[in-house]
Amino acid sequence: MGRGRVRVAQILYLRGDYPRARLRVERAHELAPRYYGPFFIRSRIDLEGRRAAVLAELERQGEPCVECIVDVQLALGDLDAAVARVERGGFTAGPFYFPKVDPAYAAYRGDPRFRRILQAARLE
Repeated sequence: MGRGRVRVAQILYLRGDYPRARLRVERAHELAPRYYGPFFIRSRIDLEGRRAAVLAELERQGEPCVECIVDVQLALGDLDAAVARVERGGFTAGPFYFPKVDPAYAAYRGDPRFRRILQAARLE
């Protein structure tokens, strides 16, 4: 149940409909609190300054979603930390990973360090 809502939230996010995407993500998290998908989308949506809190929440998980952590680090403007986290291992791009079109990545696309993330995701 939560996964379908996350897919819809992803589409709403990519269309720029952040309020509706946020509602879908919150409901998906309620339905499937252990599923990483809601965290992934939440890391991309402006959560009124809660990105640092989302990052701390992700890092506390027993098996953290490395892709989600990297997203939040990028949202916080810390490309170096994101690249370092990818290089530590465990980074696997999931089905919702579209860095070449996702507006959250626009500022990084010309940076050679970002290419290392794309390479780890097998997108380059």
